[in-house]
Amino acid sequence: STARFDFRLQVGSSTTVISVEGTAALLRTDKPETGQVVSNRELVNLPNNSRDFLNMATLVAGVAPSRGSLGDGSLDSRGFNVQGSRRSDNVVYLDGTQISQGNGGTTFFPNIEALEEVEIKTSLYSAEYGIKPGGQISSVTKSGTNALHGTVYEFHMNDNFGARNFFDLVNRPESKRHNFGAVVSGPVLIPKLLNGRDRLWFVFAYQGLRSGS
Repeated sequence: STARFDFRLQVGSSTTVISVEGTAALLRTDKPETGQVVSNRELVNLPNNSRDFLNMATLVAGVAPSRGSLGDGSLDSRGFNVQGSRRSDNVVYLDGTQISQGNGGTTFFPNIEALEEVEIKTSLYSAEYGIKPGGQISSVTKSGTNALHGTVYEFHMNDNFGARNFFDLVNRPESKRHNFGAVVSGPVLIPKLLNGRDRLWFVFAYQGLRSGS
């Protein structure tokens, strides 16, 4: 036989409330350009073997290393392609000044500790970036603050710290690499003459590279 039992569930009292709220990302309605901004936190903390700020461009959608390249921007590298354009179509700016060469590379690499952000525009940018049709990489340096700040770093690579390559049957090839630098910023203070707080600041950045066997 088939038995049927009808019952009714009663709503109990609420003891725990979980509220999930989210807001949609703001759409840029004034400009059709596409791209991405890489912040100082990403510049400093993400692995970057050569400390080259142009390496961050490969994190953006539509950007890929050129064939045979690791994606850096040095003149002796093949660089990267943006939205299928040639590497030589890229333009690099630092604080509004063009620093790229004719082949899209650059010989000037600022200390990334001194950069506030890097913006990579990939397409549909405004006419002010119309020198070439490739990617537009714009970097901005930090400004000073009312308090004194400083950073010192060194990245050291040594063959004595690495494992032997499978094909190095006898000894590891000798290799040494030191990448070091410092950044200091603060207000300009001249006793009895100038108090630069809230008015005048300075930023000093230095970096060096010693590499060889």
